[in-house]
Amino acid sequence: MKQTKREFILYSFYDHTSIARHLETMALKGWRLEKIRTNGVWIYRRAEPRALHYAVTYLPQASDYEDVEKAQEEFLSLCAAAGWHLAAQTFQMLILYSEAEDPVPLDTDPAIQVANLHEAMCAGYIWGNVLMLAVAFFALLSIAAKLKQCAIFVLSSPLILLLACLLILLVLYSGGELAAYLLWYKKALRMAEEEGCFLPTRGGRWKDVLLCLSVTALLTALLVCGEWRAWISIVFFTVGVGLCQRIGSAFRDRLKRAGKSGAFNRGATFLLLLLLIILLQHGQDRLSEVFAREDHEEVTYSYLGKEYTAYCDPLPLTLGSLTGVDDSHYSSRLYARSTVLASILSGSQICRQDVSGAPYSQFYYHLYRSPLSFPLDDSVCWSPRYVELSILQDPAADSQRTDPTPFGAEEAWFRRHNGCREYLLRFESCVIQLSFGWEPSQEQVTQALNTLLAL
Repeated sequence: MKQTKREFILYSFYDHTSIARHLETMALKGWRLEKIRTNGVWIYRRAEPRALHYAVTYLPQASDYEDVEKAQEEFLSLCAAAGWHLAAQTFQMLILYSEAEDPVPLDTDPAIQVANLHEAMCAGYIWGNVLMLAVAFFALLSIAAKLKQCAIFVLSSPLILLLACLLILLVLYSGGELAAYLLWYKKALRMAEEEGCFLPTRGGRWKDVLLCLSVTALLTALLVCGEWRAWISIVFFTVGVGLCQRIGSAFRDRLKRAGKSGAFNRGATFLLLLLLIILLQHGQDRLSEVFAREDHEEVTYSYLGKEYTAYCDPLPLTLGSLTGVDDSHYSSRLYARSTVLASILSGSQICRQDVSGAPYSQFYYHLYRSPLSFPLDDSVCWSPRYVELSILQDPAADSQRTDPTPFGAEEAWFRRHNGCREYLLRFESCVIQLSFGWEPSQEQVTQALNTLLAL
């Protein structure tokens, strides 16, 4: 029979009432809390089922970064004299239990209880949520700036949309936690002063369960949409963050046992975690490069003593179909991604270095589609012609509107840029961008448009 049990507790740090009630229920089932890990996992040990009383108290001076055992031992000795024994501790939260049928109340002054809890919250929990809110807010601002710059690029990216959804969930969760606590704290202060009682909490785990279900649904949607490589990247990053947390906790505990000051321990642990996160991001970038290489067919060739890479992706529209040239003389690369909100399909052909006398140097095109109307207006403009780069807005002063009638389009722009003739054409259901490395005939432009519109 299993003697230990692990549980990931989804209670707010200040939700003392729900925590005590849950532990009393677990004791009736024969499980006693033994330890709380810093990653949020609570460890129970099997025991004889019996009714126990649990209480949650807060010791503001307690710390995971410095040794304050003397002050804590004095507090626990007073608790033991009243029949309360320490079950587990996490940061400034101490969970105690009593086997007495009618135990002496652990805390008797509601004003001190409220003050201790608030001081413990300010020691880390509140500022942690504020920091998460700030990071999420600025990340959302960055996505909003990209959305304004080139909406189609953002809306066609499953990862960006997933990140935006996760950031919104984080804002709602952290903001909700802070708002709920501040409302409770304001009411608890008033009741402690006016009625002389400590206000119970009624948080529960529903909001945390809802958050977990929402994140799971988003990751599942990403997997169902065929973005398994992106899903693997997210799993890799999540596992990596867990490992970083474990390493940081072990390093912090080692410094604490060595008697280092709390300020030194916090600073050193922060620097270590920063280094680990940088290494983790580097590893994720390398993983993304591996996935990106698998997306393309490529060959390596030598020219004048240098090595070059040529892509051999099958393209829906090629120079060969427009002009009759040999497509094998060109590096052909396809870029495509889509969501339910938007899609991008781009193709590029660049003449290989080892081919001389080619009549055409390059050819690019981008096809943007969306059921929404706003991504297909001015937010889609001249993109970088190299599809291997991020497709972002790049307005050009020399672009000018032209007559859309010959193209059957609703709107049309034209410009000459770096020796290329470029068209941006807006149709009812899509936007097409064409970049010719030569002076194309009307027939070639029409053929290219018909091919792309048929996709």
